[in-house]
Amino acid sequence: MIFGITALVQVIDGETWRDMTFFGQLGGGIGTIFLLLSLLNVFYAFRIAGNLRQRWGEFQREPLQEWQKSIIDRAAFYLGVPLGVILHELSHALFILLFGGRIVDVGYAFYFGYVASDSSFTPPEWWLISLAGTIGSLVYGVGMWLIFHRIPKSSYRYFANRILRVQLTYSLIFYPIFTLFTSFGDWAVIYNFQATPLLSGSTLIVHLCILALLWWADQRGLFEMPGFNSTAEQVQYERLMRQATASPHNSALQLQMVDFYRRSGMNHTARHFTQNFLRDNPNSADGYLLQALLAAHNKREVPKKARDSALRALSLGLDKPLAVAQANLLAGQYSLGVGEVEEAINYFSQGIGAAKSADQSNIAAELYYLRAGAQRRIRRYEAARQDIEEAIKLARANSQGQAMSRYEAEKAIIEDHARPTTASPPRNRF
Repeated sequence: MIFGITALVQVIDGETWRDMTFFGQLGGGIGTIFLLLSLLNVFYAFRIAGNLRQRWGEFQREPLQEWQKSIIDRAAFYLGVPLGVILHELSHALFILLFGGRIVDVGYAFYFGYVASDSSFTPPEWWLISLAGTIGSLVYGVGMWLIFHRIPKSSYRYFANRILRVQLTYSLIFYPIFTLFTSFGDWAVIYNFQATPLLSGSTLIVHLCILALLWWADQRGLFEMPGFNSTAEQVQYERLMRQATASPHNSALQLQMVDFYRRSGMNHTARHFTQNFLRDNPNSADGYLLQALLAAHNKREVPKKARDSALRALSLGLDKPLAVAQANLLAGQYSLGVGEVEEAINYFSQGIGAAKSADQSNIAAELYYLRAGAQRRIRRYEAARQDIEEAIKLARANSQGQAMSRYEAEKAIIEDHARPTTASPPRNRF
């Protein structure tokens, strides 16, 4: 979190609290917590920097891969924020000096900082001094985007997108929320409607408009870029993009493009295009399956929206066995999660048949594993044993080490539950 001048100085009836420092304002205990968190972030920053240094050559290689995107996502915060904090606090200091003030203390701890002044300013001057930090952060984000987005390599352009998003998010969302719940920070003065009603009101309107624009851009995937596993996959993606652009009404090409977005990690982009596609093709079974897969992405439990979309896809008639298997997998996981075990077993059974027909042993193994767990829950231990053994056999054949661990653990649970318990012999009573 970036802390600014108003973590140090508050306006009260036109007077100012003077000689306030970050630790003095927040209290030693809270200040110490923030310092420790900052030092922990520094530790992670050094780890990321070391990883980048060791893999710098392959990091710059094309195409952009998921492991590169993962490092960049972290680097945009851990390596990008400290410089942003400096510019944030320098912006505060610059306006203090422009208004004829005197700076009496400056602090910097990589992920937060402060500038303290003992000068008196008018409420509008305090408002502008406080707003200057956020303006500095946003100028920094835009400037970094302009610099790195000009570099042809995909890794640099992705970094440009992510660092801009980090500065926008932390400056306009997280920092204001922090101020809302603690009453400390720049936004406590920026939104001091009693002292500066016109300036604060105007800021609120602009702030909300920017947040709406940021949400709009984020939902359309403007901060995303595709990640690939190989150069051949990138070539395939670029060829598909050209074909889909040239034939905007070819539904098969449009669906392939959306699925490529999904598989390359561009989930917001894929959701946006899926919604548009279903609006124009309301009876597309494959479109609803894509919507279901996107709704379930990175969720611990399959949400109802994903189940409903999967069932809609099945009712409209999926023509590929793999698609049928995926839809039944999602529907079964949702049913199992809400305790509809028999219904879940039915979905898993249909999915297993489709996965075998499509020669998709990985999906079949997962379906066997899930059906084994469902059978165990209703104490059909022999059926559960058979399913988990089949899942293990398929995973072993495909060298799925991580899946094997889960399947072996489920097998142990089944064996434990199936073990008969011996009742204690009755005691003789005298």
